[in-house]
Parts: sequence; structure tokens; C-alpha cells
Amino acid sequence: GKLQIRTVHYLRDGNLFKMMTLHHQLLLLILCKSIAAQRGGTSAGDTITPAYGKVVIIGDSLLDGRGSTAGEVEINLAESLETIVDNNAVGGYSLEDIFESDACSSDAKCTQWSVVNGGMNGNKKEAIELMMPIVDRELSSGRNVIIQGYLEDCGGEASGMDFTAFMDGYANIASSTGGVWFIDPRNLPDHPLMGDPCNPESDIYRADDNSHP
Repeated sequence: GKLQIRTVHYLRDGNLFKMMTLHHQLLLLILCKSIAAQRGGTSAGDTITPAYGKVVIIGDSLLDGRGSTAGEVEINLAESLETIVDNNAVGGYSLEDIFESDACSSDAKCTQWSVVNGGMNGNKKEAIELMMPIVDRELSSGRNVIIQGYLEDCGGEASGMDFTAFMDGYANIASSTGGVWFIDPRNLPDHPLMGDPCNPESDIYRADDNSHP
């Protein structure tokens, strides 16, 4: 069956992972990252539109084209913009991993738009600090940056003080930095249920775990 790399995230926070020796923890993480590197990303679209150039996405399971999104992110973007969209997001990746991913700045055909998400895997308290080097690198290369925020859940991993703090921090980065935009699912006028995660009707936006999109 399809390997879900995002499982690493749950192992990191779960008792099984904590019971492993440090040696076995490192081996597990190296194995998962190695598999992720071998599998490559996903892509949609046939031709590059000069108005947008190729769009490249990096991040974690929120955007992973082989995860619960089933490729819909890159497919819909490619259809809407009529350009090629490469999705290099990998479930389970921390912001340190995402920094090492093949971003827009590493692709000569991606001349304008770098899409990134991250912050749920690892220490949420460090998310803003770790996001800034990614943003700075992409801006320095002449690209614009879109930070995609997380869909809030009801009392799960994507909720609470630390979650709110880094999401608000991303909003502040976008409002204070030219060339950076933040998409905040907590406040989308056309989709008010996204901002009401404890409403049972908001389940339509989430996977079976009621957390991933």
C-alpha cells in the first residue's frame, strides 16, 4: 500500500517513538526521509504560462500530493493558473527538512511564486524562527512567497496556544514583509466553516483523522 510518511509526525509524539532508543529513533527517521527522497514529488500541468512561471510547493502533509490531498492542490492550481505546478511537499517533514527541499529558488523555471507551509512537525514554538530562513532565501532569489496556513482542528494537534501563536506569527510576517502573502484558513470569507472546527459540518474539509485536509 501507499506509504504515508506523515506517520513520522505521530511517532515523534507517541509513546512508541519515545520508548525507542535514540539509535533506533534516528534510524527510523533516516529511513523515512530516504524513502521520501527516492519517491520524488508530484506535478500537474502541461505548459508553463509566462504570467506565473512554474509554481513550486514545499511543505509537509498539509500539501503533500501523495497524502490525503491526493494531488488536488497541484491539480487545481495548475488548472486555475494554466501553468505547471511541482509539489515537493512531504508528509512528516519539519521546517528544517522543508528548508532542504527543492523550492522555487532552486528551479530556474520557477521565476515568481514559491509556496511553502510548515510548523506542525517539530517544536511549534520555533516555527516562526525556522520559517524566516525559508522566506528570506526565496525573497533573496527574487521570488514571491505564499505561506499556506493550516486548517485548524477541534482540540487536536492543529489547535491550542502554540498553534495559534505560530499561525499569527506567519500572518505578521506577511503583513510586514513585501512579497509575502499568508493564506489563513481560519479566516476565509468564502469558507466560514474552516474557522469553526468544532462544528460537525466542518468535517467536509478534513480527512478521516479530522485533522489533515
